[in-house]
Amino acid sequence: MEQPIIEFRDVYKEYLLFKNEKARFKAIFTNNRGVKRHKALNGVSFKIYPGEAVGIIGKNGAGKSTILKMITGVSFPSSGEVTVRGKVAALLELTAGFSPDMTGMENIYLKGYLLGLNDREISRLEKDIVEFADLGEYIDQPVRTYSSGMKMRLGFAININIKPDILVIDEALSVGDSGFKRKCKNKVKELIRSGVTVLFVSHSMDMIRDTCSRAIYLKDGLVQFDGAVDDAFEVYSAGTGEVVTMNPRKPVGFKVKEKTENSITLMWKEVSGADFYRIYRYSNASGEYEQEAEISECGEYCVSGLTEGARYRFRICSVRTVEDREYASAFTANISAATAGAEYYDRCDYDGASIAEALKSVGTDPDEALLERIAAVNAIGNYKASGIQKLKMLELLKSGKLMVPHDSLQNDM
Repeated sequence: MEQPIIEFRDVYKEYLLFKNEKARFKAIFTNNRGVKRHKALNGVSFKIYPGEAVGIIGKNGAGKSTILKMITGVSFPSSGEVTVRGKVAALLELTAGFSPDMTGMENIYLKGYLLGLNDREISRLEKDIVEFADLGEYIDQPVRTYSSGMKMRLGFAININIKPDILVIDEALSVGDSGFKRKCKNKVKELIRSGVTVLFVSHSMDMIRDTCSRAIYLKDGLVQFDGAVDDAFEVYSAGTGEVVTMNPRKPVGFKVKEKTENSITLMWKEVSGADFYRIYRYSNASGEYEQEAEISECGEYCVSGLTEGARYRFRICSVRTVEDREYASAFTANISAATAGAEYYDRCDYDGASIAEALKSVGTDPDEALLERIAAVNAIGNYKASGIQKLKMLELLKSGKLMVPHDSLQNDM
């Protein structure tokens, strides 16, 4: 049978709480009599095997960080047994151990020594660390000249590249900009695939689910649940009264990347926990949004076969699948975009409610067929449907944004 790489056996941890330094000093002579005690862990037991990615969840004060400190050797149990078999890299205090007057390169060696590496091992990892941190010329500048984000990047790069047996992460994947975050997540996933054991503490269901296959839920220093991530969060939600939704967040950064006379390319940013993205296009014929495509990878999608010089409305939602059930984002991102070659009516100063009279005021003699085509090319629905559609057309005309329909426009947009 495979031997666990981390094992907790009936572990208790008790902290002494002193009101001030005077009380702490006095306790030396009274054998801590009368000192308030806090039990951070109350008999915790679990086993983690090589190659597992395990999330640890729970409210603040549940004992999550205490467990990580014991695994990294920073803290020790009051009673019970903690067994760790392998080299541990901890993404906790990423900048701990840096010397502000030493350069980034010199700090790579300093941090390596603190992590138990020798010169040959550090030299072998140096190139990977420098490339991952991506600090450019700043790598040869004193760390005191770095921004906080640059220090975090260097700290993450060092810890993530020392090829540990166990990687411990405490909310550290929030470091840096979106591009660096994505690189960090991909590196963690690469380590998991290579057989590294990962422990990840976070309050984010999306990040835990995206990284881990198992979760341990702690409450008041006790293991309340140990199993599948989604089940763990359901128990967590029930036990705390907090709502932990299965629905992913809506996509952000939804915008037009480029457009031609007959196509519009849409782009958006990745949503953690989403398995795919569903794009909808507004149909003038039905007056509703209809599904355009399902995209499994985040990035971009080109909508082709569009009419030249016409406006289109799109929306996108992120979707998570759990055991053949779909959970869509509660909100969608929406965008309105026109293909190239658009022409617009002159701005209108008409104050009435008749779209026909408003068009006449800018030199257009409309008939019913033209009004329907105008409604279609501007993607605002059939103008006969309600007074709201007519008001939308008037608003666009008054602002100079009402598009002129081309002769090639089809009525089934």
